[in-house]
Amino acid sequence: MQILMPGETAAPGSATGKTGTPTARTAGTAFTIIVNAVDAYWNKVPTVTDMVHIATTDANGVVPADIALANGTMTFTNKVTLKTPVTTTTITVTDVTDGAKTADTSPALTVNVGAFC
Repeated sequence: MQILMPGETAAPGSATGKTGTPTARTAGTAFTIIVNAVDAYWNKVPTVTDMVHIATTDANGVVPADIALANGTMTFTNKVTLKTPVTTTTITVTDVTDGAKTADTSPALTVNVGAFC
């Protein structure tokens, strides 16, 4: 599995499968993530339709419900909201259908104070 945060781009064949650095988030503001089913070389696998689960270490964060990938990918448009301003928040994607697939966790995300926190 692969999770791409705002500021990251898929980079098949690279060591981590992505380039870029996640951009800081504002507490209380929804943002978009992309989840891909990938092979060992970080190439997207378009035949995968497994259910995926998104989780965050932000105890007050909001993440989308489990959903099946379509053609090996899913874009969660404005479906993730972090609410606690900390610098150690991460987001993880796991494959619910096939537990043998490796989960992916974002780098630590900076969450800035929002206007309504």
